[in-house]
Amino acid sequence: MAVSVPEYTCHTLPGTKPILNVTDLKSPLKLSKSLLRDPDALMMFAASRVEAALQCERINTTRPDLPSLEAFIKLMTIRTKLSLPTIMVSLIYVERLNKSLPPSARGDFETPYKIFLAAVLSASKFLNDRPIENCKMASLCGGYFTLYEINEMERCFLSLINYQLFVDSEDVRNFLNENRNLLQAGLYPEGW
Repeated sequence: MAVSVPEYTCHTLPGTKPILNVTDLKSPLKLSKSLLRDPDALMMFAASRVEAALQCERINTTRPDLPSLEAFIKLMTIRTKLSLPTIMVSLIYVERLNKSLPPSARGDFETPYKIFLAAVLSASKFLNDRPIENCKMASLCGGYFTLYEINEMERCFLSLINYQLFVDSEDVRNFLNENRNLLQAGLYPEGW
């Protein structure tokens, strides 16, 4: 299975510093080669970060048709043709969500799926000139979630992270350094 990583051009306003450049993700940490060499490890890492964001029900009583979270993330990554920068920014948003929630917060079984979709939609809209649209996401979900549910999850997610969507290369470096052990174990078997 190959994960497509299209190139993106980031446009900056005169007098401002670049927000996020694809080369910031690739060169310093050699992310693209290592992550794309083992996309399954990337999907496992993404699933673990999303699951860690919030304690949720472990038994699926409401949606027996849902695949495992890792399989769902893999399916949606392929269907939406997510780029590596979009995945990384999505995971940074998930981390922001985790930090904004009170320790007593709990979720339903499908909550991690919704968190992932809302984070991907938000990251896509932040990074891309032609982002994934909510109606397109609903059709790509294969009936797991309706357009109404996707709109609602995105609205709730943005509210919970206080609309803090700005991500720069320093945010990416900090995220990677904080998760270095997990990344080395799953994505960098030969070390970095």
